Amino acid sequence: MPQSRAWMPSFTRLQSHEAGVVRAKLGEGIMGDEDAYRLRGAIVAATKHMLVNVPCKFEGREHRVFYVAENRGFKKLLLQHMNLSDAQRFIGLITCGYGHREIEFTFRSSGHDVVANLASFSEEVAKYWRDLTFEIVSPDAIEREGTPVRVSWSRVYSQRGLHGGKRWRCVLHKANLDTPSVLALLEKKLRLPRESIHYAGLKDKRGLTYQYVTIPATHSPEEIRSALKEAWGDASRGWASLDNFQLHQSPEKKFKCGTLYG
Repeated sequence: MPQSRAWMPSFTRLQSHEAGVVRAKLGEGIMGDEDAYRLRGAIVAATKHMLVNVPCKFEGREHRVFYVAENRGFKKLLLQHMNLSDAQRFIGLITCGYGHREIEFTFRSSGHDVVANLASFSEEVAKYWRDLTFEIVSPDAIEREGTPVRVSWSRVYSQRGLHGGKRWRCVLHKANLDTPSVLALLEKKLRLPRESIHYAGLKDKRGLTYQYVTIPATHSPEEIRSALKEAWGDASRGWASLDNFQLHQSPEKKFKCGTLYG
């Protein structure tokens, strides 16, 4: 158990016309990941009747930063299209972050075209939180007063969860495509977080190029190749493939643009 001073938070309050944030930083002691998530769970439970988001940020080995954040614009948007209980569960999904979890809520449409209104609502939500997908549970249950809708994350892995894990090191072959676009779409297909596939340099978009990349080992090489082929298999747009897969423990230093030698 860390000394009591390690658990004494320093609070910072940020306020604007759109959002209110209380920031608590715990430091000068060792708090394990399990304790940090328990503390966040306690904060979530204490604020369950409020529409607030409670993220947790890890700073080094000893510091944990918690935010209790309310965005008034987002809160208003949710309450226009769902009841308070559903809005609380929606915020809970966001607080938990990327994962396989999904919830259902009753969507209240502001117009007669429920499908179009849900698409508009999804676009508005994306201004605050990207990577959420919305799906009408049953086409037969579409009603303006209330339509069952399922919401889930389009990405299921977090940067924190992948940190220190095994990675595939492989060679990316491509032509008529730029490296960031190829890997960004591959991350989306594999439901990986943004910038989780690492590379060291930008190759010529127009030429036939080869370069090393590292990919979190959440999928088999066959699954990764299949996802890449699905994304960039059309030779009229460009072409890309992956080869020479080797499994490595995640290095302390990742590939970054510019870290090239020779």
